[in-house]
Amino acid sequence: MNRTRVFLVGAPRSGPSILLDLLTAQPEFSYVTTAVEADPANLRPSGKTWMYDVPLLGDFWFERRYWKKKLPAPAESPAFWEYYLPSFRYRHEEPKLHTGEDLEEKDLTRCREVVEEIQDLQRRDLFLGQYTGPSRVAMLRKVFPEAKFIQMQRDPRSVAIHLSMRMKQDRSANALWENREEWRALMPEELRGRLEDLPETPLNFAGVMVRWWHVQYRTELSALPESDRLSLAYADLLSKPDVTLKRALKFLGLKPAKRLERYVKYHNVKHSNKRLSKNLPDDAAAQLERAIQKV
Repeated sequence: MNRTRVFLVGAPRSGPSILLDLLTAQPEFSYVTTAVEADPANLRPSGKTWMYDVPLLGDFWFERRYWKKKLPAPAESPAFWEYYLPSFRYRHEEPKLHTGEDLEEKDLTRCREVVEEIQDLQRRDLFLGQYTGPSRVAMLRKVFPEAKFIQMQRDPRSVAIHLSMRMKQDRSANALWENREEWRALMPEELRGRLEDLPETPLNFAGVMVRWWHVQYRTELSALPESDRLSLAYADLLSKPDVTLKRALKFLGLKPAKRLERYVKYHNVKHSNKRLSKNLPDDAAAQLERAIQKV
């Protein structure tokens, strides 16, 4: 039996969540539901996805899965992965890079068994996971040697501006800024020097962090065979979702299901393209260009 796990990854606000929403219209995928994300120790609610297999009514319920709390919906699942993989979360209070080498065998076994149980409960051969932020490709590949990865990429300027704005509003993102010296110590020398040359602002720091994440993804993904990695553009997903989804499915050896075609047709994803209208001053824009410059 094919027990492939597929992970949608990328920097925050770069599209993995949108791709998760669309791809879960494919009947081949199992996934972490919102109920399981709320209580990772209890996997039984995963089985409720049987509702979507009921003829006629299944499509009716599927279209309303985000409106009715009792209906299972796919979840961004940081709590789920942190629960089963203790080193999955990047702790702001104690920054450290994790590649999976510090995972104990019992954690690896437990995580594999849990994902397989979700697949059994949902009666699916493929598992679709998603996360954003620093790369955990090497870690997840250690847990699931057969795993495939689809990376979503967006203009790093937009990602950096979003991240710097969140630093003022979100406690987690603000902790990233407050512990910037610890994060700086972990960066490659070139990026550390870049921060030293730039004025110390949340936007510049966010720009360098985003570039660092891109370096991490490039390093960890390039270590995989080409058959196990795919890169998609956020702009393409929004402007031509049908074409982009066909690329993703072809990568996985699948063809678009009728439900997916209907879902894309009647759900205009272009509304997700919340372009930033904030006009940066010339000096701030120039500094951001320096911060996100490729390594």
